[in-house]
Parts: sequence; structure tokens; C-alpha cells
Amino acid sequence: YQRSLRMAVTAGLFKNPISQIYLSKVVPHLNVCSVNPTPMGKIMNSAMKSMVHFFTMGSLANAAVLLMPAFLKNMDPNEGINNLVTKFEPSMKVGALFWPPIHFLNYHFSPLHYRQLVIDLSSFFFAIYLSYLCNKSI
Repeated sequence: YQRSLRMAVTAGLFKNPISQIYLSKVVPHLNVCSVNPTPMGKIMNSAMKSMVHFFTMGSLANAAVLLMPAFLKNMDPNEGINNLVTKFEPSMKVGALFWPPIHFLNYHFSPLHYRQLVIDLSSFFFAIYLSYLCNKSI
């Protein structure tokens, strides 16, 4: 119960508001081909947006999910930092396989007002993996 509440607080206060700002204010300006793009230009725009999203928002979200619940568990900063140091790399490796295709499809096919919904639904499944990783002893 407490672990789920900590994860919900982390997502509600950190990830979702920042993700919404990122998707609505930053992403529209990330265009490689901005003037009358060809189909290949649209694909390049979607690919670039997905990679930028993975390396910026993905890194921040993984760090928050690994750091905050471990810190809030005992209010010990060393526990949160240790969890982040030991589990960040595995989370990013799995995330590199999971997120870029989802972001590419999201940016290429989803209208702007549905992008957050796609990210949130995908985040649900990735959170299952991160929860497993956070509770796995090394």
C-alpha cells in the first residue's frame, strides 16, 4: 500500500505535469523539416522527437522513480542515491528498447491532444518493470 502511494505521488507531482508541459510546449518546436515536410521529413521529425524525448524525459523520469520512493521509504538520502546508482543503467537499457518505438508511433500518428494519454498508458506497463527493478535486490 505505502509503496504504491509513494509511486503515485512521484508520478502525480513530478512526471505528469512536467511531461504535459514538455509535450505541449517543447515538442512542437522540435522539427528537422519544418517548412512543408515530405513524408520522409515527417518520419525524420518523429524519429528525432522520439530520441530527444527518450534521452531527456526518460532519464528524468527513471531517475525520479528510482530515487524518490527509496528515499521516502526511510527518509534516508543514501538509500535513494544507492538505488539510483545501481539500477539506473538497467532501467535505461530496457527503456531504450521500450520507449523509442512508442514515442515514434506517438509523434507520427497521434494528434497532440492524445499524446499524453498514449504516454500514460505506456508508462503504466513500464512502471510495472520499474517497480520490479526497484524491489529487486542486487
